[in-house]
Amino acid sequence: MDLNEVELKELWSRSDAYFQFTFDEYKSFGSRLKKWRELNNLTQRDIALSIYKARESMQLPLSTTDSLIKMYGKWENNDAGFNTVFSVDNLKILKKLFNVDYEFLFCECDTPHRRTKDISDDIALSIKSIEKLSSLNKEYDGENTPAVACYSYAMLSSLDAIISDDDLLCYLSYFLTHLFYEDDSSDEDFNTISVLKPINGATDGDSILDGESIDIDIKKQLSIFTTTIATKLCKLRDRITISTENMPLLSDYTPAPTNVGNTLGARLRYIRRLRGLTQSEVAELLVDYREAFSLPVINKMSVLRTYQNWERKTDTDKEVRISLQDLKMLQSCLECSYNFLLGDSDDYKDYGATSIQSLGLSEISYKKLSKYTQALSNHDDEVPAYASQILSALDLIISDNDLLSDLTYFLSDLPYYPRLNFCSVLKPIDFEINSPADTAYLDKLFDDKELRNVFLPDICNRLISLRDKNHWNHLPLKDKIDKAY
Repeated sequence: MDLNEVELKELWSRSDAYFQFTFDEYKSFGSRLKKWRELNNLTQRDIALSIYKARESMQLPLSTTDSLIKMYGKWENNDAGFNTVFSVDNLKILKKLFNVDYEFLFCECDTPHRRTKDISDDIALSIKSIEKLSSLNKEYDGENTPAVACYSYAMLSSLDAIISDDDLLCYLSYFLTHLFYEDDSSDEDFNTISVLKPINGATDGDSILDGESIDIDIKKQLSIFTTTIATKLCKLRDRITISTENMPLLSDYTPAPTNVGNTLGARLRYIRRLRGLTQSEVAELLVDYREAFSLPVINKMSVLRTYQNWERKTDTDKEVRISLQDLKMLQSCLECSYNFLLGDSDDYKDYGATSIQSLGLSEISYKKLSKYTQALSNHDDEVPAYASQILSALDLIISDNDLLSDLTYFLSDLPYYPRLNFCSVLKPIDFEINSPADTAYLDKLFDDKELRNVFLPDICNRLISLRDKNHWNHLPLKDKIDKAY
């Protein structure tokens, strides 16, 4: 299977096992590569071919695919420890293909995105939810924005809209997390709603008592609930506008100062001078680092010569090679980010996107969920008493890719392609041209927003399915927190 970068990301986005996995027990570069690949059902050949294509597109020197497969196999088989020398370009390719942070590759965090656990602590969504949202493509670039980023924007904006609607959140949280007394379903009187329709609409007592009775059991109650939620979604859609035509520009990085090159040597020289250090002083910092972390002792002159050699690596036509351990030392001693050292960011203070930027939800949504999370342990009169159920419901919604997709298409202006030519319900096939009543059906029966209601039945079915799935595994978030203390 020959995968390009986009296809690899799409395959990854379908792997729920990946999103809920943490790599606590995988503390080597090779073991993490292997586990990541297994979670995504890829072969070593798949990854090697993707690296080959990436190098080809970057116009880097190419070796045979067989040699790349062999090299990648060595990386996974723990032959590649932190002291193994790597091509800087290959590290950058791996980071981009895997859509992970360098800190993950260097075993400095146990989730693919280093902010995941901090975000989860802030807003109480699960690791799986945070990773899934963080992994969405957010390369918004005006008219040049790729289709996958437009889809991500529409999805995140739809979630923002849902989070903004307190009334809708109330119904969703109750529907997805409340048990409806189903354990007592044998007691029909207890679980059935009876509605009386008075004769001819009369309001006197006899007309009411003699009227027709409609019994609504739990199954019908669920239908009423989903219909109500669907109505509220329609109102939400009419109240908001989610358009991918004029997407905001998101820039993860600040403009590069004019005196910073894009090579490892140029960046080392820039950050050293910015911090007011000589090459000798940097060498002393590196020696101290090795001693502090019990690494093999190397005399200062050898370290200095090695560092000077790194600074000389400014030829953009030559591939730079360096060990993971040396990169970790340089990042720590010079107090800059891996993104800066390896040319992915032009701000040396940039340690990646902020928590809000990484997640992709709006600042308003983030602060709202954070406030709900704080209220789980510290009572807040302004926060609904069912805040934990809201957070649990959002986790459930984010876990269902099909539901997320339906909600996104329903609430946004993402293009979809209805085929109505042979639909006898919407546009009758048999008609007489001279018949005014029939020719009226030739006109467009629904506008775009009305026709988007075709997504509602599937949304309702997905919600019912989610609720059933959660029924026997129900433990509100607040209960989990209470048990933890």
